Amino acid sequence: MIDLGLTTYLDVLGVAWKGSDIDELLWYSSFDGSSWAAPAVIPGAGSSVGPALDVFNGMEYAAWKGSDGDQQLYYSSSGTSGWAPQQVIPGVASDVGPSLAGYNGLLYAAWKGANGDPQLFYSSFDGSNWAPQQVIPGVGSSIGPSLGVFNGLLYAAWRGADGDEQVYYSSFDGSNWAPQAVIPGAGIGPAPAPAWGLGSNSNYLLSSDCNPLIDLSITIKVTEDIVWQSSDGPTEGFGFQLNAYAPSGDLSGYQQYLIYLGDSELKGGIDNWGPNGQLINDFFTLTSLPSVTLPAGYVLQISLQNDGNGNVVGATYDVIDNLGNLLATVSQDLLSQGGVTPADLAPIVAFELDFVGPINGESAVLSSGAGWIAYEAASPLTVLSQEPPCVNSSVVTAETANSFYSPMPAAITSNSFIQYFGVSTAAPMIRKQGKLRPGLVVPRA
Repeated sequence: MIDLGLTTYLDVLGVAWKGSDIDELLWYSSFDGSSWAAPAVIPGAGSSVGPALDVFNGMEYAAWKGSDGDQQLYYSSSGTSGWAPQQVIPGVASDVGPSLAGYNGLLYAAWKGANGDPQLFYSSFDGSNWAPQQVIPGVGSSIGPSLGVFNGLLYAAWRGADGDEQVYYSSFDGSNWAPQAVIPGAGIGPAPAPAWGLGSNSNYLLSSDCNPLIDLSITIKVTEDIVWQSSDGPTEGFGFQLNAYAPSGDLSGYQQYLIYLGDSELKGGIDNWGPNGQLINDFFTLTSLPSVTLPAGYVLQISLQNDGNGNVVGATYDVIDNLGNLLATVSQDLLSQGGVTPADLAPIVAFELDFVGPINGESAVLSSGAGWIAYEAASPLTVLSQEPPCVNSSVVTAETANSFYSPMPAAITSNSFIQYFGVSTAAPMIRKQGKLRPGLVVPRA
């Protein structure tokens, strides 16, 4: 988070900052090595965070996020005649604000996305126009990056996304960003990967010390088109499965809440099992798509509801398109499912999110796809590499895909985490083995 900016310009040290408390004016002063000039306001500018400063083409530049709920990014330049009127960096937004650095004859800005989007974006300015924003690929942050130039490269460094306390960095040569790397010893390292790895039907589990998970919500943001290529069964598609565990001995031992794309139909589902067989097998259409592709910008969300004992009593499914339009919101009451009684309900004490094939144990091959998953709950969550001892039984979902997941932090308890996912067209597909979860079979219409 940028609280103030600092740079040297015309043989003085310039500093700019946001006012204290509710004062959202931007202030500026300079230091000549002996004394500070009286603070003055950057005219017409305001911010809820504070500005970044740098020098470019013989001018001093400032950039900042707007005030209050204004998430636009603004900039101004200063020369011997003072600060120019502020202008908008077109087509971009941020929760926090940008960092600035001059590199290879351009002024670069980088920032975290808006509205909780943890992705990092950047753009360059040639003195007249800003280039369209681009994503620093495969990275994310809950705060945003800092920029600097070293050994002929532009460097960015940032703290990880929600719950990830590690510090990362990458370098840019004017065309490409290098893969992110961890600054050793800065922050807390990742949790050990599950025994089968991080991909397909093998991901971390999240739990709350074996207590019922309350108000669990999973949000999936697609940042690169997820494109289906082939399956080993009749269904064309892929899915996101919330595979959840009840406490040992509860009737609804295996609870599965999912959204899957099958033959261009985006569907939701509930598939819950107990020791005496299937309790719920309910599937419903959310929306239709032109092809077996989930476009970049789409958002999928599954939110669970609980009763006073922590039992899961309902699930809500939301689909938002890449223009921000709500395409579907469907709420399902578990007690409204045929034959389900209050005695069949159970809490969940651990869960795993899997990006896999669609249904019926099918394996999907995807040609592209990437995004992030936000895990949120009223209960404090902890990342685990295996099932906790309190769950009914260790089971494996049968569907698989050539997906992979990012590491998540160890020894952190938080109400929210961010994890990234992608598609590998080169690495072997992970196929976790073990006791299979009862088959995901969609009932015939």
